[in-house]
Amino acid sequence: MKEYIQWFTHLFTWENFLAGIIPVMTFLNGFLGGYDDLLDCFIWLVIADYITGLLKAGKCHSLSSRIGKIGIVKKFLMLLMIGICHKLDLAFNLNGALGVRTLMITLLIGEELISLAENLDTLGFPIFKKIRDRLLQNKKI
Repeated sequence: MKEYIQWFTHLFTWENFLAGIIPVMTFLNGFLGGYDDLLDCFIWLVIADYITGLLKAGKCHSLSSRIGKIGIVKKFLMLLMIGICHKLDLAFNLNGALGVRTLMITLLIGEELISLAENLDTLGFPIFKKIRDRLLQNKKI
């Protein structure tokens, strides 16, 4: 048993971690069209939205692993859409121009901001009255 544990812990070294993560990050960088400021903003909003969503679910006593997994799949699909839009930019020769990828990321940033505002409102953070009224109006639709 001790030999098995030593063999297993030998697999999880820093070198093995880097050997696995570097190709994955290189692929994602190429697939998503590079890591620019717009994508960086989107990634941080995704992280903030997911964390505030967990806090909101905890406050509302509706924490569910199934809903959490659905949220992760949605975030993954957003990244997939960004990658597909980057491929469209390449197909249309829109590199460096205001392309489909930029528009998609901007749209997704807006969606994440709305979700983040809803989560913060539920958590009790102060939200401007006009924003709160608009969020409530959207919930009724």
